[in-house]
Amino acid sequence: MFLLYPFSLLYGLITFLRNKLFDWGIKPQKSYRIPVISVGNITVGGTGKTPFVEFLIRSMSNRYKIAVLSRGYKRRSKGVIIAIENTSYKMIGDEPAQILHKFPEVTVAVAEHRVEGINQLLRIENAPEMILLDDAFQHRYVKPGLSILLTDYNRPMWKDTCFPAGRLREFDSGSKRANLFVVTKCPDNITSKEKALFIEKTNGANEENTFFTKIGYGTPKKLNGNDDADFFSVYRSFVAVTGIAKSEPFISYLSDKGTIVKHFNFDDHHQFTHDDIDKIKEAHSVVVTTEKDATRLQQWSSELTIVYIPIETLFFDNQEKQFVFMLYKYLVNA
Repeated sequence: MFLLYPFSLLYGLITFLRNKLFDWGIKPQKSYRIPVISVGNITVGGTGKTPFVEFLIRSMSNRYKIAVLSRGYKRRSKGVIIAIENTSYKMIGDEPAQILHKFPEVTVAVAEHRVEGINQLLRIENAPEMILLDDAFQHRYVKPGLSILLTDYNRPMWKDTCFPAGRLREFDSGSKRANLFVVTKCPDNITSKEKALFIEKTNGANEENTFFTKIGYGTPKKLNGNDDADFFSVYRSFVAVTGIAKSEPFISYLSDKGTIVKHFNFDDHHQFTHDDIDKIKEAHSVVVTTEKDATRLQQWSSELTIVYIPIETLFFDNQEKQFVFMLYKYLVNA
């Protein structure tokens, strides 16, 4: 690992210079007349962006026509795609597909170049009144009106270093570009001292703009979308299938609910194959998986009994009201 530090320093310097070119106006940034909110992170993978985007949708969709614009990581397509009802996850990526199926009132689009994506969204019939940019903290050709930075409690930025020795996409000083900070995946027993340390160590953070959240697990759902509230009472043992960045919290939750016969742990965004499904079948048990993985397991629902667990963002200390207040304060003045 030590041998990688020179490469991490070089990588960090390159991204630092790139950011300065935007800050100095040498590289162009495009602003828009409608509200544009960016949700992103500095750490690679697994900070809880998708459930947080879903929280934003629930908070604002009763007042605004919302579009979610993502890069569409690992999709099998190129260019701008504005999804329709039956668009496959293979065309737009698993996380955008999850949002598409969960919030039919929201327009979902993907684009490598966010400016092109926004321009096309603004030309469609029934154009959005606001846009959520998913995973866009480093995509600086668009200048958001509000930038929300997520950071994982379990992987503090100040204890990490840039890729490839670490998991940072840029120096942690880049966090100063954010307007609001959300610390995700906090433990239930987080202390005031720990919160104060995060605020002190995070560039740009203060008591007013920093919020602490944890993961909330919802009612189990069958892959057809119906609730199965009695699932853990009926099934005391099951197979766990995950293809996410960090499966440990999910597995810990399942372990408290019953016996995990076997855990099939795949890479993030894994594309399931016939061989994978055959191996899972050999366990002869019902499958429990994450909501994101369920979008990629849908085609196998006739061969396996699959239940997924939705997750949501929960705020500590009644901070949700304060966060929504700051959100609408921006929207009113946008």
